[in-house]
Amino acid sequence: MQIYSVEMRFVYDVRDASGADFIFGFPVAADKQQVILDEAMKINQPVECKLPARLRRGNRVFHLHAEQGNFELLYSSTFSLTQRVFQSREYNEVPIGVLPSSVLPYLYPSRYCQSDKLAAIAYRNFGKSEPGLQRIAAVRAWVRNYIAYYPAAGATTTSALDTMIDRAGGGREIAHLTISFLRALNIPSRLVTGISFTEGETQPMPTFHACVEAFLSGGWVLLDPISAGDTKNFIRIGRGRDAADTAYATIFGAVISMQPTVSMERDSSNLTQLGKSPSTGDLNCKQLSRYSGARHPAELRF
Repeated sequence: MQIYSVEMRFVYDVRDASGADFIFGFPVAADKQQVILDEAMKINQPVECKLPARLRRGNRVFHLHAEQGNFELLYSSTFSLTQRVFQSREYNEVPIGVLPSSVLPYLYPSRYCQSDKLAAIAYRNFGKSEPGLQRIAAVRAWVRNYIAYYPAAGATTTSALDTMIDRAGGGREIAHLTISFLRALNIPSRLVTGISFTEGETQPMPTFHACVEAFLSGGWVLLDPISAGDTKNFIRIGRGRDAADTAYATIFGAVISMQPTVSMERDSSNLTQLGKSPSTGDLNCKQLSRYSGARHPAELRF
């Protein structure tokens, strides 16, 4: 078990005199593997901030209304992270007839993961692969070999089919393609958004990152479709069918967004800064919640 601290900063310019509404989904996920020890929010406007509500997939969201002008949020969380240790023999593909009902939604095509339209490609390339972890590894290897990773590629409307045609995409787009192939092979799969903590590397992963979870007989298996490294330092934020379920911010109104930034530390090490820090003013502290115990997310706009 490791103790982590994370700090996220979001900066917006609200353009309309009537303000804008936000639904945020960036609080760190709270589950058996990630136990929240302390959590707080600072906001530079005197707005009412509702406590995070846990949705049915475990994602934690809150919403608020911001007034015209500069709007900044500073979120901090301290939590413990325990990685699950498994044996490959425990992870086999599960017949559809005995899948848990909670897993079934992750078999179907979704907004960004058109597994039905990619089924022929999936069966041609992976249909004869060894079932289970070996088949998942084959999908991951194919995606890494044949789809170019460009962090700036893709848009909010880019789907897995678009990525297959372009043969290039960002982390979210490549994750969507991986999910689509796995679902086409009858392996339930979902998008997991979070933060990749690449301690000691000269070129860290993007601030926010997208991974994939595939369901086998031993439970959900986490894999990173673009990185050769392991996922032991991946901090989960949201889970869902695709990016439509896991946006870190959904914005209603005319708003200009600055690049969000993240700082992290493990145990007592120094903060690791990822990205550029926007300028900030005085922030009024608002407590989100406090616990004790043993989203490449994207923005959506309306």
